[in-house]
Amino acid sequence: MAKRVICHFEGNAVDRSQRSTPIRLRVISRKEIAIALYGQLRRPLQRLFIVTPFLEDYEFFGKGPLSRFILKHLSESTEITMFTMPPEGTDGTKKSFSRKYILMRLLASQGVDVQFNHKLHAKIFLFDESEVTKACILGSANLTTRAMNELLEIAVFTYNREVFKKVLSTIHQFQNDSDTMSFMKWKQENIAKIKEIMGVD
Repeated sequence: MAKRVICHFEGNAVDRSQRSTPIRLRVISRKEIAIALYGQLRRPLQRLFIVTPFLEDYEFFGKGPLSRFILKHLSESTEITMFTMPPEGTDGTKKSFSRKYILMRLLASQGVDVQFNHKLHAKIFLFDESEVTKACILGSANLTTRAMNELLEIAVFTYNREVFKKVLSTIHQFQNDSDTMSFMKWKQENIAKIKEIMGVD
């Protein structure tokens, strides 16, 4: 007979079966998502996964842009995977292409595992601090200024290790998708387009 356990969600108890431990989730919205991301990025990490279709060098409340936190973690030997859509921009403008390309090129050159998939729609942030402490943020928000500061976004935030494990497994499935490619492979296949838009590679 399956074990019966309580899943705590926003203060309400809901019965769930086939669970060995409670899953504690906190619902966050709008700027609370950016605050949660900032809090996790400040912690020491073994691994970091950023999965978001649209991505920019978001500035965290005057405390530094995303790239600063990423480079700091790299200096501390954190393994970082950044999974996003190729630099196209929502409107295909040269400005949006250029900003994302420059950021991805910088991070890839410093050791971030940058991967692209044009079909990506998931927004996932995984923070692997230790064997015990693992955090996961799942929601609707891309890591962009507009999503973090203006749009009506929602996410769930949890430290549950089983949720972390399941979500990480799903990310690996995304990485094995036939349309997923590394930054370098994408760059090689799009060198003409990059030169046309950027003027240089």
